[in-house]
Amino acid sequence: MNNMMFPLKSIEDERMLRLNTIKNNGAGVKEHFLCFLEGKFDKNDNKKIIHAYDFTINIEYKHEGLCSDAYLAHPLRVAEMIIGTSNVANSDYVILALLHNILEVSNVEKKLLEDEFGELISGSIATLTVNREKQNDSAYKDQYYKAINNGYDGMKVVKVLDKLDNLFILGTNPDSDVRVAYMNEIRQYVIPLANCVLPNAVEYFNKLLENTKNIGSISKK
Repeated sequence: MNNMMFPLKSIEDERMLRLNTIKNNGAGVKEHFLCFLEGKFDKNDNKKIIHAYDFTINIEYKHEGLCSDAYLAHPLRVAEMIIGTSNVANSDYVILALLHNILEVSNVEKKLLEDEFGELISGSIATLTVNREKQNDSAYKDQYYKAINNGYDGMKVVKVLDKLDNLFILGTNPDSDVRVAYMNEIRQYVIPLANCVLPNAVEYFNKLLENTKNIGSISKK
């Protein structure tokens, strides 16, 4: 993908990686992340990332259908994609990726995040956290993405890669209406974000959207 060093293999390989991670309950994902991180940042930035990593792996996550370690694979992969994307690699972006869903899928509160990681990170996580009671409300969705667009660039990068990572296994959701709505959200809001902050990822993203649409439902097994 041009000169971006975007760390993704073929769509089929990436999907199988995620399906196997679910099947194996997240075995090996922590070790993989630490190996991927090695040598990528200077000492101070690496220390900050490891602090966020240690915080992240010691949280008990609550996500329907996944054990805590299987869920953990998702933020670790998003962080790896940022680390491997040479023109956006930034320690704060990596930290935000590691923590981006934590308010939604754990009992951690924003005040603790602010104490540990500062207002930029905690505020960005709060902005990225979706109000699930309003997620199907078009006015709410407009305001949600407007806040991301008007905020810290790290939020935009994390949102794009968050949606990209989830898209590989969207087919495991048996509800076709949910799948269609998810892909429409990506087309309407996320691809424009990608054009702003990760333009070299747009081609891959669009191919993945088309592939996901064509294959429909898939099994986790």
